[in-house]
Amino acid sequence: KNVALVHCSTGRGRTYMTAAAHTYYTEKQSTMEAAIESLTDPSASSSTPSPSSLLVPTQRRYLSYYQHYLSKGLPEEIRKLGLVKVVCHGRIPKYHAKPSDSRSCRPYVQVFQKGELIHTTTGPEDSQYEVSPQDLRLYDSRDTTMEFAIGCNITGDVTVRMRHFQSLKKRITMARFGFHTSFIDDKGEGNSFRLVLSRDDLDVACRSERFDKDFKMELVFGEVKEAPKPEPKPQVEAQQKASTASETGREKEEDIQDLESRLHQVLEDITSDEDIEEKKDEKVKTKTPASSSPEGEDGGFGDLLVDEDDDGEKLLAALHAELDDE
Repeated sequence: KNVALVHCSTGRGRTYMTAAAHTYYTEKQSTMEAAIESLTDPSASSSTPSPSSLLVPTQRRYLSYYQHYLSKGLPEEIRKLGLVKVVCHGRIPKYHAKPSDSRSCRPYVQVFQKGELIHTTTGPEDSQYEVSPQDLRLYDSRDTTMEFAIGCNITGDVTVRMRHFQSLKKRITMARFGFHTSFIDDKGEGNSFRLVLSRDDLDVACRSERFDKDFKMELVFGEVKEAPKPEPKPQVEAQQKASTASETGREKEEDIQDLESRLHQVLEDITSDEDIEEKKDEKVKTKTPASSSPEGEDGGFGDLLVDEDDDGEKLLAALHAELDDE
């Protein structure tokens, strides 16, 4: 028999998703749901989770896309949509540490396209400057609606993720919804419509006790005219200048090190030549003492003199001074 091993990082959801898709493709099962359940291990105990329970809603959704593709083919073109806003209805999920506290969460929404972040309600430059919790609205248990203005165009594989901003170092994923724009089944006119998702349609939230069963997330689609990206904040400009100055400093330091290395080599060559001359003088037993370089003589470095006593220190000091002036 030919054996194929399928394994993801956890050995759970994506493993069963891939195996179920292959089982349905080979026509061993007539429906995708049957393909998923066929992966159950007969020898597993009753406490072992079923393959169906290990799949998150987004994985099930993409299995349905695959089933649609096999029966009807791919859409002629990838649909482009404008995501206007995201609205959540129902009791606000509670993420505050103290149960007695009425404060619930500081949520924000991110939009990913093909795995890349294209929008976040924390600000257009969230990855480049620090956003404090005070920059976001704090919802409490008395609120019944959360609304997030998005205003960006999307196409292809898209993920909408809602997170709780607990602190600068900790952000918690509350809910996630992955979809493909060409496979959305809507009843609106054109590209203006509303897609309402229940708690069971949302990754993470579907298994969280923080969300009530009647919790809903509504995606509002329509025409979007994207505004030009704003100028970076002053902090960003300062960081960029500091980065440029630091890079220039590193390049200058590397130049100094390179010149020092070359000068030390020249000094060694000079010392070696002087030793050779001294040996020649000893052989001929000349009585004329060796004279040092006369003051003002050009030794190949302009006005910089090299003699036996300074060992190149004056030369290096002058070099540093010259580079500092530049």
